Amino acid sequence: MAELMFNSSGQFKKEMAIKGILNPIFCLSSTPKGLSIYEMKGSVAFVLAKRERVNEKNYLTFLNEHLAPEWAVKYMNSNVKG
Repeated sequence: MAELMFNSSGQFKKEMAIKGILNPIFCLSSTPKGLSIYEMKGSVAFVLAKRERVNEKNYLTFLNEHLAPEWAVKYMNSNVKG
């Protein structure tokens, strides 16, 4: 995952460069839409794909399913106030 986030020709670094953020700080975050890779300086969340939406199982969909299962996201959205 670190290679994915910090690859200079990858999606995350490119998107941050467009926004003028050359040294992004990434972390995993739970959002109302599920697990995301969150960039702290620009407050940008890249929501990880769910297997049913991309029709494949890879380590990102696996992380999303196990660290932010649908029931937990629903619970968070209905019970946690921001």
